[in-house]
Amino acid sequence: MIAASLCVAAYGVAILLSGLTATQPGSRMPSPILRMEAILALAGWVLAFALWHRTRWAWFAAVPYAAWFTTAGLLTIANYASSEDVRHALAPLGAAFFGLGVISVGAALVLLLLPATRAEFRGPAV
Repeated sequence: MIAASLCVAAYGVAILLSGLTATQPGSRMPSPILRMEAILALAGWVLAFALWHRTRWAWFAAVPYAAWFTTAGLLTIANYASSEDVRHALAPLGAAFFGLGVISVGAALVLLLLPATRAEFRGPAV
């Protein structure tokens, strides 16, 4: 369980760093993309904290979170890989952070769906 929470927290860090590399140099105002990625990172850190403390709702919130962002990340990577338009490509450092984020949230999804992990979040039998 600790590994899954660390993976979700790492996703938050990676997506925030990816957003920071996408901002325009010299700009004093954060871009709307950076604001959204900061919200996603904060949500990931809240989920990671809840998973770390084994709160029951955290598993039910983290599985759709991880599934959604793993799928969205893989589709985004496929779109960038098939795109011939270089203008829409990520900066190399941003792409590395984005790729690490997708890998970490995918690993969290796999860890959350393991039977041993699911058993930790089951309530007492009635």
